[in-house]
Amino acid sequence: MESNVVDLDGTNECNNISKRIKIILVGNSNVGKSSLVKSFTKGSDENEPVSTIGTDLKLYEMRLNGELIKLYIWDTAGTERFKNHMSPSYFRHAQGALVVYDVGCQKSFEELNTWVKMIEQYSGSRLVKVIIGNKNDLPARAISIQKAEEYAKSINCVYLETSAKTGLHVRQAFITLVHLYCRFKSTWNIIALKTIGEP
Repeated sequence: MESNVVDLDGTNECNNISKRIKIILVGNSNVGKSSLVKSFTKGSDENEPVSTIGTDLKLYEMRLNGELIKLYIWDTAGTERFKNHMSPSYFRHAQGALVVYDVGCQKSFEELNTWVKMIEQYSGSRLVKVIIGNKNDLPARAISIQKAEEYAKSINCVYLETSAKTGLHVRQAFITLVHLYCRFKSTWNIIALKTIGEP
């Protein structure tokens, strides 16, 4: 699978980082998770995402301190509608998560905590999370920036707003997650490295 390589040389917050990072996206249906992945990986390859049962897997590569880092980006592919039946394998061995809601949808914001708890149940509390308010290009919004920032702060997470449509802050969201992971993780889970691409 061909992919573009984003060069992040010049940063020095990680010297020993895994060359593979599993990132998952969670959140209610129709908040724009798949659109965020497509916006971030646009032009990375000409192939369709690798599909597993109820999951799309996208590979993206970047450089950090001269090291080639492979991001394995997992998207729920619609199975979030049945979150009570989502496979634990989706969360297993994940190192980072984008928890996404629609800034114009109150319900999607109210259910963020459900997704956070699910992540912690299957992936552990040390997994790095970034809260994403997507669709901020739309004029009507149900959740204020202040309210969203307060929620993110209450669970010790970074908050960013994005627009998959315009591309605003989409790259920043993924790059922020990688940098946070590198900052807080100094050792690698060998089991995760062996099984990261397995369903």
